[in-house]
Amino acid sequence: MDAPDGQTLIDQTQITNAGIHKISHPDMVIDEDDRVHIVWADHSGQHKIMYTVLNPYSPSIGLDGGIADDFSLSIIDDSIVSQDPNDRDSPAIALDSTGNVHIVWMDGYDELDLYRNQQLYYFQLLGQFCLSICHEIQRKEAMYF
Repeated sequence: MDAPDGQTLIDQTQITNAGIHKISHPDMVIDEDDRVHIVWADHSGQHKIMYTVLNPYSPSIGLDGGIADDFSLSIIDDSIVSQDPNDRDSPAIALDSTGNVHIVWMDGYDELDLYRNQQLYYFQLLGQFCLSICHEIQRKEAMYF
C-alpha cells in the first residue's frame, strides 16, 4: 500500500491463510471506512469462493513500509462463501449504499441437473452487522439464476 506521495506504507504481504492454494480471479472493493473486501476462487481440493476483509489502518500495523501480517490486517479471516466439487470461478464483489456486500460467481452446480453449463450464483452478506458483531459470515442462502 502506498501513500499519495508514493511512499510505501505496507510492503507486499500475503493475505491468505497459510497452506496450499490455487487462487484465481481475485476481486476487491473498498468500503467507506477504508476496509478492503476481497473475494477469490480457490481451486485446491473442492472448488471454493472465498471472502476476507482487511483493515490496512489497523493500530497493530506499523505503516513504515515493512511487511504486515495477515492476522493483524484481517477483520474477517478467510471465509468460505461456497464450496463444491463442481467448477466455481470468476467471483465479483460490490457494496451497496448501506454497506451490504454482494458477491456473484459462475458455478457448475445445478441442483436439478437441467443445464450442462455454468450458472450465475448470488450471495449477500448482511453489511455492518457482520463486520461489527460477528466474525462469522451471516448470510442469505446462495441463489442461482
